[in-house]
Amino acid sequence: MVHVDSILLRGRVVAVSYTAFSASTIFQHYDASAPLLSQRFTTVGSFPQSGSWSWVGLIDSGVGGAVKVLARYSAAGVDPYTVIVGQVVCSRFKLTVRSSERLESAIIALKSMNTVGNMLHFGFGVDSVVRNLAATEEDGILVALCAATTESFHLNHAANILWELVRTFKAPEKQTPSPLQWKTLLKVCAGTLAETEFPKIAERFMRLHPNNDRLSVGRYELKEHPEARGVSSPDTIAEALLAIGKVSTGELLSISIVGGGDAGWLGAVAQWIFDLRVAVFDSEGELLHATAAHQNQPQVQIFFIKPSGEVDDDKIVVRGHVYKLRDVSELFHLNENGFGSALVCSRVPWSNALSLTFGREFELLMEMKLSFGKALVSAGQVFGGVASTDPAVQRDERLYCQTYFRDGRGKGFIAFATALFPELQPLRDSLNVTLPGSFFSACENYESSRAHIKTGCGCSLCKKGVEGLFEDNFCLVLLMEAIIVIVQSMSGVSASPTLYPMRSGLEAFYRRQLKLHESETLEARIRKYGAVGAVLEFNNTECDKWNVEESVAVRRVIDAARLFSGREIESIGHDQVAISLSGIVVFLTALIDGGLPVDTELMGRCTVVNGHIEIHGRSYAHLEDLSDHDLAGMDYHNRREGGIAPDPLFDPSPLIDDFEKVELIAKEEVGSVKVGLSFQDAHGGRLVVLGPAGLTERVLQATGLVECSGKNCDHTPIEFETEVSGCVKIAKTPDGQCETWLFRGNAYGRLVALVGTAEIQPMYHQIFQHHECMRCCIRAVELSQYEKAIIVSKRPALNRKRIRRQ
Repeated sequence: MVHVDSILLRGRVVAVSYTAFSASTIFQHYDASAPLLSQRFTTVGSFPQSGSWSWVGLIDSGVGGAVKVLARYSAAGVDPYTVIVGQVVCSRFKLTVRSSERLESAIIALKSMNTVGNMLHFGFGVDSVVRNLAATEEDGILVALCAATTESFHLNHAANILWELVRTFKAPEKQTPSPLQWKTLLKVCAGTLAETEFPKIAERFMRLHPNNDRLSVGRYELKEHPEARGVSSPDTIAEALLAIGKVSTGELLSISIVGGGDAGWLGAVAQWIFDLRVAVFDSEGELLHATAAHQNQPQVQIFFIKPSGEVDDDKIVVRGHVYKLRDVSELFHLNENGFGSALVCSRVPWSNALSLTFGREFELLMEMKLSFGKALVSAGQVFGGVASTDPAVQRDERLYCQTYFRDGRGKGFIAFATALFPELQPLRDSLNVTLPGSFFSACENYESSRAHIKTGCGCSLCKKGVEGLFEDNFCLVLLMEAIIVIVQSMSGVSASPTLYPMRSGLEAFYRRQLKLHESETLEARIRKYGAVGAVLEFNNTECDKWNVEESVAVRRVIDAARLFSGREIESIGHDQVAISLSGIVVFLTALIDGGLPVDTELMGRCTVVNGHIEIHGRSYAHLEDLSDHDLAGMDYHNRREGGIAPDPLFDPSPLIDDFEKVELIAKEEVGSVKVGLSFQDAHGGRLVVLGPAGLTERVLQATGLVECSGKNCDHTPIEFETEVSGCVKIAKTPDGQCETWLFRGNAYGRLVALVGTAEIQPMYHQIFQHHECMRCCIRAVELSQYEKAIIVSKRPALNRKRIRRQ
């Protein structure tokens, strides 16, 4: 029997020895206290520095590990053997001092956000595999290559690139980690470079291709549209990547890479990760980019050609070995409205994101300053009318409004638009104009501005309607709508200013509007409000008919995931609390301290970070609701200790106002985690669990239903028919047609009361009071035509010197 004595220290092999026979390879010790990337992964024995390696020797070395480290890898779903193979492959690359410092700074800067009670972590936690892979230079390179590929390529294509990279060493197929194993490691490393300069450089280099710049997102056939950015085969990308490694180690002096747009990604890898001198040329040999002060001595040359093109030796001069990328875009079957595996792009800075994404069409739109500016102002006024309960806004629009943020309506919308997209600042003269008039006047002003832009556009979509959906260029009308929708959605998103949107994410909003105009859902909106109906928020039922991805409790979660990941979002459940996709996490701010949806600036707000959803070191793609009102929540109550689960309410009389503590609880399931906010009373005898998404949706639906300007309101005291308790009363109403209950409590009590009474049958009309006076709330109840209603109000501020009488 063979006895194996092996140790894994912080995710790296420290020593392996056999007592029955001598292994062909012994991995040396590493100092865990040393700085990041300060050590080399070295081998002793039969692994030569060139030629083929002894893969059998690698297997027979008997890699094992400490239980804690293996548990950490297991929690992340990472195969330790895949990491070891990656370490060996990355020993063929070498960092310079500057590139090592650059990568070290990126890893040190990774953040983690904690939820209420520190149960969940968003981002890169202390025990993240990425942090534990960063002790050796090889591990750091492995993380960088994994992160770099996921920043620009579809996850499946990225996995195939790393798989092919290993196969270039002629490894036996049985000892080669599968693309599925690489895919898991890629998911863990995704997002590591999201806030660095790398994705911005990668997109800038890829855009340098003079004839290959349109994103192929299902609209183009490559033969008919050679301007669509293609994708190269994984094997040719892997060969070029290995050649870059040989240049970094000095094995080769220089190389030349010939290909389409994604050759620019290889140039970004060479320049940013390995600090090599890079020069980029077009097919005519004209210089497009060169590393400063070294344009005459490039180590890596990039030559852009068309997919079917060849290098013209009479026009360009290549250096060193030449690597030709083979375009395989035609092999991918792209979903008409989806983002397929052939999509290659990266991030664009906010400062010029619109021009980089939409090119000449955005420039044309900006030339219509007066009409475009007037449309933005009118849209802001319409959003303000919906949020402030303008009498002209129908109740359904109020019920499904999810934007009450100052930056998402009125003048705040305009200020935020120019702050988010500085390219809009040339419109300031037309944006600063105040357009007087009513809600319908704003709708008419938007209509006239849109009509002028439509005339100036003249695309087939504007001329033929839905029959022209396959327009080659961007329609200016849809582009304007996409910009408006992005601004309104981002008004409720908190994200680091250095986390830039994906170019494909911005274009996804354009395609959203394209899809909307193709559906029948828009017709009813147009009849109600005119053209501005295309940028108003939709309720869940409407979304389910034309865009099922948005049929969730809080649509902003989907919007932010789409914008910052740039990838297709699969159909998911309604009660989505958080989504992790391509190294980006979007979650409801209700999960963090001080983020409960009791204020208009917090209701429906989302936070975006790069990284992953982690609970006890395990990563998940989704967080969903857990509450007292679903089977999982009931099961939680049956298993927990202490606290009495609330009985179903038949009327609001049992409501209490002594909830003083909130915690986050979680129930792990296959593929996702259910989370709930556990509210506990002062005595610990009652506990109520509410799902964050359902809670937020309920608060949003009960907000904005009262017409109250704060002027000329009736502030006479409210009379009560019955005082059920100190916090629950039944008010007298002028006509007595609607039984009106009033609950007054603190923030926790109000949220529990709102969700609890939502389950009562027959349904209660609910009003979640913010700034509105009580008389206006009661008048709204009378107009609702409900038999019963409840007004959830703030507890009176008895500690103030003056109390406003209501």
